[in-house]
Amino acid sequence: MSRAPGFPALGRTMPALVLTAATGVVGILGAWVAIGVSGWLVVSLLLILGAMLLPRGPMVALLTLQWAFALVVAGPRGYTWQFAVVLAAGHLLFTLGSLCAWLPLRARVQLRLLRAPLLRYVAVQVACQAIAFAVLTLLAPGAQGVVWLAVVASVAALALAALVLVPALLRPAR
Repeated sequence: MSRAPGFPALGRTMPALVLTAATGVVGILGAWVAIGVSGWLVVSLLLILGAMLLPRGPMVALLTLQWAFALVVAGPRGYTWQFAVVLAAGHLLFTLGSLCAWLPLRARVQLRLLRAPLLRYVAVQVACQAIAFAVLTLLAPGAQGVVWLAVVASVAALALAALVLVPALLRPAR
C-alpha cells in the first residue's frame, strides 16, 4: 500500500468495528457460561446488543449484575471455571466498552495502541483471579477457611500499616 509523501506510516491497523464485534463475542460467551440456555439468555442478548450499540450506556453494568446474580442463585459454589470465565468476561466487557465509547465505528485503530489496555487488563485479571481464588478457596464451607482468611487479612493490614506509617515516622520534623 502506498502512502502520500510526508505522512507517517501508521503500521498495522484494524477497523474499530472489530472491537465492537469482540464486545458481542465476549458478551455471548459470558452469558452462555453464566446463564446457559434459559429465558434469561434473551435478556442477556438484548443487553449485549445494547452494549454494542451504546457503549457509554449502563448495559455492561446491568449485564455483569445479571451474570453475578445468576451465578449466586443457580451457579456452583466456590471458585469454579464458570466464576473465572465470568470474572474475566465482565472485566473484558468494561475494557472493550471504554475503548469503543471513544472510537468512531469507521475509524482504524493501530494495533500497537491496544497494547497498553491489554497489559492493564492482564495485570488486573491476574490479581483479581488470584484474590478470588484465595478468598473463595479459603472461605470453603467450614470454619477452617475463616481462620486462614483472618490470618491473611491481619498480615496484609500490618504490612499496609508498616508501608504507610514507617515513612511518615521517619520523615524529619519541620
